[in-house]
Amino acid sequence: MFKIGEFSLLNKVTVATLRHYEKIGLLVPEYVDQWTGYRYYSASQLPKINRIIALKKIGFSLAEIAQILSDGTSVQKMTHQLKLKQDEITAEVEIRQQQISQIEKYLKTLQKEEDCVVYNITVKDFPEMIVSSMRGVVAGYNDQARMWCEMGEYMKSEKVTCPNTPGHCFTIYHDGEYKENMDIEICEEVTAYATDSETVKFKKMAVLKDVACVIHKGSPDTLHLAYGALLKWIEDNGYEINGNLRDACYVGPWDEPNPENWIIEIMLPVKRK
Repeated sequence: MFKIGEFSLLNKVTVATLRHYEKIGLLVPEYVDQWTGYRYYSASQLPKINRIIALKKIGFSLAEIAQILSDGTSVQKMTHQLKLKQDEITAEVEIRQQQISQIEKYLKTLQKEEDCVVYNITVKDFPEMIVSSMRGVVAGYNDQARMWCEMGEYMKSEKVTCPNTPGHCFTIYHDGEYKENMDIEICEEVTAYATDSETVKFKKMAVLKDVACVIHKGSPDTLHLAYGALLKWIEDNGYEINGNLRDACYVGPWDEPNPENWIIEIMLPVKRK
């Protein structure tokens, strides 16, 4: 057998650590001299201390290691526990990668704030128009994109034509507040009515006057800068919000892979206070 110091040296584990393992019952000496109190370990304990060291390096807590080793150290059991830990670490890595991505995006946002991006606010009137529309509750951009695809396919099947004017496609946000599941209506101006489907409707939209508009060029991650400029303009010029938010994406992922080149217009009906 080996004295505690010898066992410590051979396994590169401090004596203090071995005493702690003994205290919590994780690895107790093979023999303790009742007269001197000297602790002795045997070669048969080498596999256990090696597994403790390996599991600790992987990230298992001492309590988890004790639980794993409590019923023996079979390869099958160890393999199962290691795969569970692998899945846990993989999930943590994905979260960290997402956080790194968010940090990179926010660094770009801070740079844009420092560069003092200037937004020009204009007030427009939108004429009466016939639109193809589709309304639904969506959880995010991907759901909205699917709605546009579905409506586009139906319009194509009905041989619907659209005027060649800018801004004829837009989204209306019907919720008066932010919600994770948004009630939206996608609209596209058309030249004439067509047959309604269960989800796609053709209707006339009335004239919409006094719409404060701002155009944002860049990633949606910095869109809040445009919203901030628009809200400040509304406040500074004696207006208040008077209808549902709209937006239109003139350049997007369908024709431009770089989000920094996307062009989005925000439209907000207003009235004088």
